[in-house]
Amino acid sequence: MFRPRGGLAKVLYEKIHTDARLQAMDKDQWYCIDDAKMKNISEENWRKFLPLELDDSTQAFIDTCHENSDNTLWQLWLTLTSSILSWFLAPTSINGLLGRGSMHVFSSAQFQSLVAWDPEAPKFQRLLDIGAGDGLTTQRMETCFNEVFVTEMSSPMKWSLQKKGYTVLNETSWSETEARYDIVSCLNVLDRCDTPLELLDNISKVLQPQEGLAVVSFVVPFNPYVEFESATHIPSEILPIKGNSFEEEVNNFIEKVLKPKWEVIRWTRLPYLCEGDIKQAFYWLNDAVFVIRPINQT
Repeated sequence: MFRPRGGLAKVLYEKIHTDARLQAMDKDQWYCIDDAKMKNISEENWRKFLPLELDDSTQAFIDTCHENSDNTLWQLWLTLTSSILSWFLAPTSINGLLGRGSMHVFSSAQFQSLVAWDPEAPKFQRLLDIGAGDGLTTQRMETCFNEVFVTEMSSPMKWSLQKKGYTVLNETSWSETEARYDIVSCLNVLDRCDTPLELLDNISKVLQPQEGLAVVSFVVPFNPYVEFESATHIPSEILPIKGNSFEEEVNNFIEKVLKPKWEVIRWTRLPYLCEGDIKQAFYWLNDAVFVIRPINQT
């Protein structure tokens, strides 16, 4: 059997086999929950699950990941440059400077299903996307809104967001104004911030009364890590999200974090996809996504 000898040759050889496995994998499993494990979860929470599936937009993101990953010279340059920058910058800022590591949480159609928006209906007025990153996911939501506002901790990511035409708010004082939003999205930030409970409270304060919704998500298994402005990377507030399965962690989040302040409108399971590198085309994690409303607004 052929075995490459050089270091780069070995990486490229292994990448061919890894990407072949990625192409052949059953991607429907990204969206499924285990009915047997749901038996231990309240019927109310179970009924609010919204099943979604791989769509054309998500597949297009995956195809682009394969194309970018196959550009060997470009990937070598990115690998070398990010290695040097890692001495000075956080990973998110490095990705922002290099224009790499784009994320995919949901497609436009999937987002519209989550918030129950009909393309024939009038647009929502205002979106606030907290921790918007490079704005790629924001772009998938913006078709539903007249105005889009964002926050971000990373300066390079802020520059990217400004170039896309979004209004970038101060990341520490966005909740201290009179502004109100139809929807606030907070995607995969609860496990990366220092005070997630305070963040949820601040989101509830800036939502439009009665009809305002929040779209929040976190990676399962839940593993908090504070990337910015933390010496220990351990959050000050620990969310009680534990469990032996995706389903148990979802239930714990609803019962122990959201209640009694938030009503769950619907929730789903999605793949949290990330653009790959010279080793493989893309990476993925399991994402629990929730549409919620403050109880005092009902």
